[in-house]
Amino acid sequence: MISSNEKPPLETPSRATGGGVFRVVLEDLASAKLATAIGGLIVLACIIGTVLPQGEDVQKYLRANPHSASLMKFLVSLKLTNVFEAWWFIVLLVVFSFNIAACLIRRLSPRLQAGRMGIPGWGFLFTHLSMLLILGGAVIRGAVGQKGHLEIQEGQTSAHFLTSRGPVKMPFDVRLVSFDLEYYEEKTTANHPVDEPDKISIVWPDYRIQTQLVVKVGAPAMIHPPDEEPTVSNTFRVVVSRYVPDFVVDMTTHEVGTRSQDPLNPAILVGIEGQSQQINKWLFANHPDFDMLHPASEEGKTKGKLTMRYHAGGGAHLHNTSQDRSRRIRSFKSTLQLLENGNVIRAKTIEVNSPLNYRGYTLYQSGYDPADLTRSTLQVVRDPGVRLVYTGFLCMIGGLILLLFFKPAARKPSPAEQPSTTETP
Repeated sequence: MISSNEKPPLETPSRATGGGVFRVVLEDLASAKLATAIGGLIVLACIIGTVLPQGEDVQKYLRANPHSASLMKFLVSLKLTNVFEAWWFIVLLVVFSFNIAACLIRRLSPRLQAGRMGIPGWGFLFTHLSMLLILGGAVIRGAVGQKGHLEIQEGQTSAHFLTSRGPVKMPFDVRLVSFDLEYYEEKTTANHPVDEPDKISIVWPDYRIQTQLVVKVGAPAMIHPPDEEPTVSNTFRVVVSRYVPDFVVDMTTHEVGTRSQDPLNPAILVGIEGQSQQINKWLFANHPDFDMLHPASEEGKTKGKLTMRYHAGGGAHLHNTSQDRSRRIRSFKSTLQLLENGNVIRAKTIEVNSPLNYRGYTLYQSGYDPADLTRSTLQVVRDPGVRLVYTGFLCMIGGLILLLFFKPAARKPSPAEQPSTTETP
C-alpha cells in the first residue's frame, strides 16, 4: 500500500499498448530523416536510369560497343538496366508513400479532432495527396505496366510484342496495311525536269477493284474493294519485285536480263497475293496486251479475269526505293488495323506524334527498317497507372492554389489577449 505522504510513481508510456505502438510507428514513418534518405535513393536511382541504357536500348548499346559486354552483363545482374521496373525501385516508392501518408496523418489529425481544417489544411491535404497518387501510379506502372516494341511487315498480322520481361500477347491483333515515307520536295531546274513516275493499273471485276498504283520496287501495296471493309478474304498484297529497263530472255537458260540501262523495253515483275489468290506476271510498257506468267505463279487460283497494265513515265521510268534513300525524309507513318475474331474494329494511320489508343494499349510509330521499307517498328505501351498520375497533377495544382492564393486573414487579438500597458510601481 502507498501512504498518503508518498507520491505514486510516474507511469512510463508503454510501446506495447495499442495507442502507443501506433503513435511510435507513426512518428518513425513520418520522420524527416527517413524522407531524406528514401528521397535521396530515389533521386540516385533516377539518375542511374537516365545515364545507363535501359530496356531495349541495351542491345543497341552493345551493338555499338561490343567491348562493354561483360560490364553490361554485370549491370543487368544488378537490375540497373531496367531501373524503373526493378523490385527494389518499387519498394523505395512504396516506403516513400508510407512516409508521406504518415506525415499527412500526423499533421492533420489535430486539425480534424479540433474541427478546424481551414484553407491551409486543405491545401496541405491536396498537395500531399497528389504525391501519393503520383507515386501510386508509378508503382502500378512498374509492377504491372508493359512497354515494348513490335516489328511488323506490310500485310502481316501479329498479336505479340516484345518487352524486357519477354513476349506479351495483346487481346487483339495488329495488322500493318501499309507503311509510307514522306520526303521533302526537291527543287528542280529547267535542265532537270521531274517526269511522271511509272504506274500500274489494275482492273479486277470479280472483286470490284479498279485502281492505279505508283511503281515502287520492293514496296508492297494493299488493295481491296473501295466500298467494303478490308478483310482477309478481300484484301490483296501487290508488290513489284523486279524492274528491267530493256527486257530480254536468254533462250538457253530462260533467264531474264537487260540489253542496256536505257528504258527501251521496260518491264516489271508484279505479284498479287491473297487468301486464295497467287499470281506473278511480267508486264511490258511497250506491249500492254502481252503479259508473261512467272513460273512461281499459280494461275488456277486466280478468281475471274484480272487485267494489269504497266504505264512507263517517260524518263523517270522507275520510282525505286533505292532512289528514295538518298532523299530527305520528312515523316513516316503506318496504316494499322486492329482485329478481334477476324473483324476490323479500329483503323488509323499513326505518326510519331499521333498514336493509336485501344483497350488500355497505346501504339506509337517509333521507327522503320532502312533496308526494308515495308517493315515498320511500333512501340506498344500499357500503363494502368497513368490516370492516377494525371489525377495527382490536378490535385497538386489545386493544393498549391489553396496554399498560395487563399491565405487566411490575420485575426486581431481580443481585448483580453492584448498585452497590458499599465505600469506597475
